[in-house]
Amino acid sequence: MAGRVDLLVTLDNCYRSQSALSQRRVLQMSALSTFDDAALAAAAAVHSKLAG
Repeated sequence: MAGRVDLLVTLDNCYRSQSALSQRRVLQMSALSTFDDAALAAAAAVHSKLAG
């Protein structure tokens, strides 16, 4: 019985770790997307200043 409980705890910890990694990955991708948008906007502003 103790082995079964240990296995369930291990599986639960594994699931929680994977879930946390997945959430972190989503946040990182969102942050990168926001950074890309800001960088593109800044580049466009610089380009328009130079052109205008």
